[in-house]
Amino acid sequence: MIDSPRMVRLLDRYVARTFLGSYLVCLVFFLGLFLLVDFFARLDDFLEAREYLGNTHYGLLGLIFRYYVLSVPTVFSQIAPFVTLMGAMFALTRLSRNNELVPMIVSGVSTYRILVPVFLFALLLSGSLIALRQFVIPDLAREKEAIEDIINGKDPRFIREVEHADAEGNRYGIKKYDASAGKMHGLDFTSVGTPIRTVTATMARWRNEGESGPGWYLTNGEELIAQADGTMRERVVHFLFGTTLRPEDLELDALGDNLALLSFSDINRLYHRHPDRKELKVLLHSQITFPLSNLLLLLLGIPLVVNRRIKSPFLSIAVCLLICGAFFAADFLAQDLGRRGFYPVTMAWLPVVLFSSVGICLFDSIRT
Repeated sequence: MIDSPRMVRLLDRYVARTFLGSYLVCLVFFLGLFLLVDFFARLDDFLEAREYLGNTHYGLLGLIFRYYVLSVPTVFSQIAPFVTLMGAMFALTRLSRNNELVPMIVSGVSTYRILVPVFLFALLLSGSLIALRQFVIPDLAREKEAIEDIINGKDPRFIREVEHADAEGNRYGIKKYDASAGKMHGLDFTSVGTPIRTVTATMARWRNEGESGPGWYLTNGEELIAQADGTMRERVVHFLFGTTLRPEDLELDALGDNLALLSFSDINRLYHRHPDRKELKVLLHSQITFPLSNLLLLLLGIPLVVNRRIKSPFLSIAVCLLICGAFFAADFLAQDLGRRGFYPVTMAWLPVVLFSSVGICLFDSIRT
């Protein structure tokens, strides 16, 4: 019987080394595979960018290298739960195949105690993913998007063809927006209040201080106001009144399909400005539910390996793919329903609650 704290610590270190070795192998493999597939899918875009890059100070190889370095944290955050489960299943398969798991249990150490290092790592990784999405990925996503603009022959300073509606419902049409300088070029603004106003300007620049306070100061601004008698009154304006639009709103809206790369605080601010956008509410909660899948998938996968004494790595891969496929398919369907307005918060948490319940039942069935 193992009753010495020192022996238990040695056992913890051995299990941790076995798991981390499997985890790193899986991480390098899947990360490299993902980036390699993406590289060949974008190869034509990279080659077509040579002509444009020849007129700049950028080198194509250096730009491609930086692009994929910036991609690593984002790709890691997307595949982390799958890699955690795969690493744990490979480690346990290795222990079972080498007939090391049963002697540990027979010597007096419960299966639950053997798995403590694996779950501690998964818990730490869940917290790290939340921090990564909040503090690291949003900045890297913006820099990566700038590189994509350069590769596509665009000026990375400008966000082009922005269509926006603020919290009051006012509509904006912007030809291009310079995020670094806080400038809108080619503004077309239409209010929804009474009277209806239309404002056009060649440029609008955000200032925190000015004669009219913080807001958008116009160049060549003209305003048309609908009168009660049906006529239009035209006047020159130098400031855009009646709007809550801020520079960060334009940057957030311009991300389009990249909303998932925003930080929790950015999504929260955007949602409170646009509470009618259900996809933002679902996305807000998924920033928490997705990292939790590191623990959830372990609860589902580990009992299948331990109880069935799986010793084949190929069978482990099949079980892992089945579990991950079932969970992420359910998560996708639930989030899609949430984005369509069907109980967004419930749909964001439903797959986690259901699969966690199943996982806890399976984990409780482990023979200790």
